[in-house]
Amino acid sequence: MRVELFNQKIIICSGSGGVGKTTVSAALGALAASEGLKVLVLTIDPAKRLQTILGLTHSSEDCIKVPGQNLKGELYAGVIDSKKVFNEFIFKAAKNEAIAQRIINNGLYKQLSTTLSGSEEFTSMVQLNNYYESDEFDLIILDTPPAQHAIDFLESPDRIYTLFQSSIAKWFSKSAGSESIFSKFVNKGTHLGLGVLQKITGKGFMNELYEFFSSLKEIQEHIVERCEKVQGILSSKKTSFMVVTSFDQAKLIESKDFVAQLTSMGYNLDTIVVNRAYPEWYVEAEGQENWIEGVEEPLRPLALEMFNFYKGRVESYDKLVGELGPKTNQVRIPEITEGLIGFESLLSYSKYFFDK
Repeated sequence: MRVELFNQKIIICSGSGGVGKTTVSAALGALAASEGLKVLVLTIDPAKRLQTILGLTHSSEDCIKVPGQNLKGELYAGVIDSKKVFNEFIFKAAKNEAIAQRIINNGLYKQLSTTLSGSEEFTSMVQLNNYYESDEFDLIILDTPPAQHAIDFLESPDRIYTLFQSSIAKWFSKSAGSESIFSKFVNKGTHLGLGVLQKITGKGFMNELYEFFSSLKEIQEHIVERCEKVQGILSSKKTSFMVVTSFDQAKLIESKDFVAQLTSMGYNLDTIVVNRAYPEWYVEAEGQENWIEGVEEPLRPLALEMFNFYKGRVESYDKLVGELGPKTNQVRIPEITEGLIGFESLLSYSKYFFDK
């Protein structure tokens, strides 16, 4: 890894789920803090993986200083509560508390804020923007949500923007204060359709729908502004992307497509991390010309077979990163057998970021 990476204001660790983004984010944060920076690692992590790695106890605070550190800088950790961030966003966007409370109490909003595709990704970007604007940290590392497809993260601001700017949203918004939505349906002769819809969704659904969209006109301007700021963060020269993948063939193919989309959209891709690339013993064997002599005679054929297997994987990796261009930093990290908990293990793990 190039030291220049720490000159960035934001590092976004992205990639599909199950590739070790949270571990990489935590290790990168510990490394940056050891270099003297004040660092914040942000994550949406249902399994509380970040808390386990850093030895954190349960806290209701959004951002806490990691205990037990003896570093040149300081390391902070934040686990994003998606629902809480969305609610705070609505309160800031609304002109008054009554409007905000009406939206938050709406049944449709409660569903959208937790289950809408892109909502977790969007709230992580909102929180990232909040900390970025506070200028409290030298470096912010965002561990992106465990999406099935990494591109979901990039598309989340547009999804939210489209929801609140869609024709149906505008239609409902313009209807506020005029005749009820039920009257509109009746006047259009759609009694049957309305009846069927109510049977499927429940009697109060249409009222919830009307109330939700009619309230949007009060916050639309703020939503548009925030989405534009979020998009600005993604494309900023102060933001670097780190794509984390593994040696699973499907993950590699998906990562390759994601990298292509990142570069085509003009984002600043700095590093490709292939996590769990090979066992730790392979690293030692690769660096010793006569390593096989240290293996007992009966096991040498098997050891050579395993070595050549992982050598083939490394060649596959080299071919992949060779297609990504010389400007991209490439890192290989072995499968770590010991549990990663605490600063010592994280800093030991982070040495692989300087892989050549």
